[in-house]
Amino acid sequence: MGRFKGRSTVACTVCHSQKLKCDGERAHPCGRCARRQRDCVYPVKTTYVTVPEAYLRDLERTAAGSRPSSSLTPSFTDDVPEYSGQSQSPSDPGTSTSSRVAARAVISDDCSAERFVYDLRQMALPESPDGLQQQGGYSYAVLKSDLIEPRILIKLPSAPLAMKLLDTFEDIFCDHHWFLRRDFRERVQLLFSDPKTQSQDRSWLSRASLVFALATTFMYGSQPSGEIATEQYETPTPPGSDLFEQAVALLNVSSEEPTTEDVEALNLMAFYCYSLNRRRMAYKYATQSLAVAKLLFLDRTPSSSASGQEVILEHRKRLWWTSFCMERMVVAELGLAPAHAANKFDAGLPSSRDIPGSEMDQFFDPSVQTLQTQICEIKCQIMESVGHLRRVSDLETMLFELWPCFDTLRSWKEKVPSYISFDFKNGVPEEMSQRSCARGLASLYLRYHQCFTVLLRPFFSKKLSLRLQGVDSDHLESRLNATMRQRIEVLTKEGHDAARNNCKILIDLFNRGKHARFGYWDSVHAFSSLSIISIAKAVAPELTETSELNDEHLYTQCGLILKEMAEAGNPAARDHNALLADLDSIVQMLTTNEDAGPVERPTEFEVPSLEFCRDPAIARSDACLTSVERQIARFALQPSTPVKRQSSTAYGAQKCTYVVSGPKGGGRDNNANGGGSHGFLRYHRLWVLFSPVHPAESLTPWTGEKTGWSAPSPTDFSNLTRKQSKPAQTPDYQHPHHFETIFKTVSPAADTMTVTQIISTVVPSEPKPTKGLLLKGANGHKVTVTIETKRLEKDSLGQLELPDDVLYGINTFRAIENFPLSGRPIATWPDFVYAFAVIKQAAARANYEIGTITSEQANAISEACEEVKTGVHGKHFVVDMMEGSGGTSTNMNVNEVIANIVAKNSGRALSDYTFVHPNDHVNMGQSTNDAVPSAMKLAVYRAMEGVLDALQVLADAFAVKRQQYSTLLRLGRTCLQDAQPMTYGQALGAHEAVIRRHRQHLSTIRDSFLVLPMGGTAIGTGFGSKSGYKAAIFKHLSSSLGVAVQPCSDAFDGMQNMDTCARLSAELRNTANSLWKIANDMILLSSGPNGGIAEITLPPVQAGSSIMPGKVNPVIPIAVCQVALAITGNDAAVSMACQQGMLEINHYELLVCDRLFDSIQLLKSVSKTFAKRCVEGLIANKETSEKHLLDASALATALVPSLGYAKVSSIVRSALAEERPFLDVVVERGLLRQDDVLAVLERSVFIE
Repeated sequence: MGRFKGRSTVACTVCHSQKLKCDGERAHPCGRCARRQRDCVYPVKTTYVTVPEAYLRDLERTAAGSRPSSSLTPSFTDDVPEYSGQSQSPSDPGTSTSSRVAARAVISDDCSAERFVYDLRQMALPESPDGLQQQGGYSYAVLKSDLIEPRILIKLPSAPLAMKLLDTFEDIFCDHHWFLRRDFRERVQLLFSDPKTQSQDRSWLSRASLVFALATTFMYGSQPSGEIATEQYETPTPPGSDLFEQAVALLNVSSEEPTTEDVEALNLMAFYCYSLNRRRMAYKYATQSLAVAKLLFLDRTPSSSASGQEVILEHRKRLWWTSFCMERMVVAELGLAPAHAANKFDAGLPSSRDIPGSEMDQFFDPSVQTLQTQICEIKCQIMESVGHLRRVSDLETMLFELWPCFDTLRSWKEKVPSYISFDFKNGVPEEMSQRSCARGLASLYLRYHQCFTVLLRPFFSKKLSLRLQGVDSDHLESRLNATMRQRIEVLTKEGHDAARNNCKILIDLFNRGKHARFGYWDSVHAFSSLSIISIAKAVAPELTETSELNDEHLYTQCGLILKEMAEAGNPAARDHNALLADLDSIVQMLTTNEDAGPVERPTEFEVPSLEFCRDPAIARSDACLTSVERQIARFALQPSTPVKRQSSTAYGAQKCTYVVSGPKGGGRDNNANGGGSHGFLRYHRLWVLFSPVHPAESLTPWTGEKTGWSAPSPTDFSNLTRKQSKPAQTPDYQHPHHFETIFKTVSPAADTMTVTQIISTVVPSEPKPTKGLLLKGANGHKVTVTIETKRLEKDSLGQLELPDDVLYGINTFRAIENFPLSGRPIATWPDFVYAFAVIKQAAARANYEIGTITSEQANAISEACEEVKTGVHGKHFVVDMMEGSGGTSTNMNVNEVIANIVAKNSGRALSDYTFVHPNDHVNMGQSTNDAVPSAMKLAVYRAMEGVLDALQVLADAFAVKRQQYSTLLRLGRTCLQDAQPMTYGQALGAHEAVIRRHRQHLSTIRDSFLVLPMGGTAIGTGFGSKSGYKAAIFKHLSSSLGVAVQPCSDAFDGMQNMDTCARLSAELRNTANSLWKIANDMILLSSGPNGGIAEITLPPVQAGSSIMPGKVNPVIPIAVCQVALAITGNDAAVSMACQQGMLEINHYELLVCDRLFDSIQLLKSVSKTFAKRCVEGLIANKETSEKHLLDASALATALVPSLGYAKVSSIVRSALAEERPFLDVVVERGLLRQDDVLAVLERSVFIE
């Protein structure tokens, strides 16, 4: 027998923590983990143990407190931790208060009193054993906030999603150093495999939450951890905002004992603030990060370092430069001065030279971070230089100030390493897109190019100003010497090219799914580029004409990206989109009025219109359809005359309506007497030229412009002829046979004039015009042209005109006209729309599997459903929740929107259903009668998660208060009369228990909403769907939702009966009733403060009276009671609607749906508000409670066990007869001492 070699130590972390034998090996998961389908993580053997930096500091402070030496002996060694700052185990939770009081802060090289005495000690006692190694510092007072860590409920994504989010974070944010990568990843794995060891380290949980929050902003499906806005007009918050708030609540940066972990968290917080467009908050976190980094001496290079510390030193150095960048980025946006000059730091730049090969995976490419750091500093300097030029008017001074910045940018580009140096003349290089740090490089070049656009702004702004004043800017430039003119030309071209390049990068990122939909920086880079391209049309048209790439294409594509970001809920993009619209209006006004002389500054701009002409030659001609706007501007006399154009397209037909409105009674030019009804009136004269557009023809512009006041006649167009490109094949079309000229004259007293013409040659894919155009007439008057477009759509009942920009169709439009009832469209409840999209997507995939639609159709429908699920098309789900079609209008609204999204994405016109039809494809295998109740059930299941979370928060809030007041006595009351003593903890515990019980009941009922009648089609027979469809759709539903969705055992039952909904509504009502009882108790107990019970004080959240100063009302409990009454009313409506089903379906399911969603939303919101605004701030008034308790004769019951029933009865009678407090009589007779009374009461209260 061989010698026993000892027990194997290789066991996975889960088996090791449970003290079980592990049968796995490092290369394979163990059997136990494999059966449970969880990650099997083995411990990593290293030569050192990784612990939190805070843990080491606690050990140092404990050791320092146990030494007898003087506290005046400081340590001047560089504060570099011996081990990795990334933890694999939590901080020691048992750090005592005494050790914290004895803590000392490390003192650096300075001129403080501590340093002075330390130097003297070294000179006087060089052999002192205390030496340099002695830890010391200054003493500071410990605050309660240093020790108190309130209980927080942590919500994190699931383990697979968390790892996916971490991968996304490293893929996107690779241009800065945030933490040690490998250590962080290992700890994330440990967080889910062994969460108990991680739950106490709040700093770590905060950083993990921030990483998940940042990565979530790049997850473009449903939000993994965010909440969907349920209010119709509520502005959606960017994804991950709840994780960010959780991280803020978890992090407590110690001002006296900071760590590098605090710097990591503050940097992450600063960057996420941009997603919220909270730049001032970002500034607060960034400057705090920089300050903490300086306290830790991260900006200093140690004179010597011990072997094995290379990773830590590099980590500290890179962390410093990340803090530096965070601060530089935000001060440049806010126009503030940097906190510190860059040349004052002696920290080296990021480098991998001294890092061992085995540790390289802890860091990103140092060159990228170095370049990002440099460009952030350069941009900060550029913004400062540009800011100095706001009051400079001469071009020579501007050029003198900005040219050094231009040289600096060129020098920076020349020093970029060749392997990451790219040119964007022909688009984004494929080599760059394939790199692992592609998104980081894109961010780097976006900031680099933006620097050029910022340099160009002062010149373009100057030229715009001159154009508005009617001054020729070219004349001013001609006064400069040749060198100056050449430099302006170079700067203008480089800036314009940089704007183009940024558009190319953003379009490429969008196409690859790596654009920051909720990011501030992508939004500001898009705006900077688009603004330069737009202004160039007015002040430097030669740049656009010589462009090798179509600027209009770049502008349109990048503008759509910015608009998509704004519609998704990006607050910065919304602002930038509005700013760009204003800028475009100015440019449009300038370019439209090139020959109209000096332009007045308008007080309001509208979005400009787009050209409608197909032929380029015609598009430049006054005979173009849009020439009507120019002619209106020239002939209209009244100031501010609105002109309205309506256009609609339906399969080759467009209806154009021009409406001119003028003020009644005439204007200043009506007559010599100043207007009125006497004398001669001036008239508005409008002529409109309509001409069919032929692709093989060109048009000679008409040069005989009419400027008088007589109406133009057909002979005025004698110079307008068509020239044939192919004379032998095309007839000689001569004016006026094929040109119809319409003349209308209207008095200023008339309201409107309308000219309508149908043009049959306009193709359906015509560009959609925007909202309006501000023009300038030759006589100095301004005219606003408003453009509305419509399209025609037919059904079996006839033809209707629909707005051209809506995604719904004629069925939905009829429902809008028929049901203007509640004002609550189905988009009011995003979960309902989301559930519909899930069902339609699953149905498309199922229909493809069984062969009823093609893969192209299935993919197109699936992609459209993905768009719907994000919520970007919410405004198109417009059918009222009270519609009377039993859900048909609602179902068709969804079908039509999805079909039109497909049409739009495939390059077809809206309402072109030849590829994907709302009924034939989107609704295939379904009917309203199984799709609507199924969508309602899935939506309720999804919405109920928020209710359960809110009730958990409320129950936890009561649990905290229960523990806080577990021993505080108060008088119990029955029938509002004095009863027996109890504690506040017992009362609050009852509130906690009932809420947890309701939460459990709601959770159980919620699970029953995963049983659906899908596949039953119209009445339950399944007629209308193909074989295999039902099994396929439930498979895809379960896969999409991540839960087991099951078919009803009886489809007829599932479509006729709504008892599940009634049961949920009843439990929601029961929960609300319990909340009402709790809130009402608080109203009673807080009554006063002088004339009521006043045993508790509620948080004063607002003034209570408009006439009585100082009055504060219990507004939150009152609101809770109101919500409870509303939910009770909802339950009554649901109950009656559920019992009114007729035969095979229930026609009132939309009412049930609406009331259920309303109750769910009310209960979720009120629970959170109740917890946050009332329960968490509740204060029990000890003195008042004890006074009421001790003054009550009901204390007699508590004294019976110790004094006997007969004696207590006589005391009660005596007290009542003498009208004295019962307690006074007891004490007077010497039966109990005053101090013993509370002890007796406590014994009576805490009997189990």
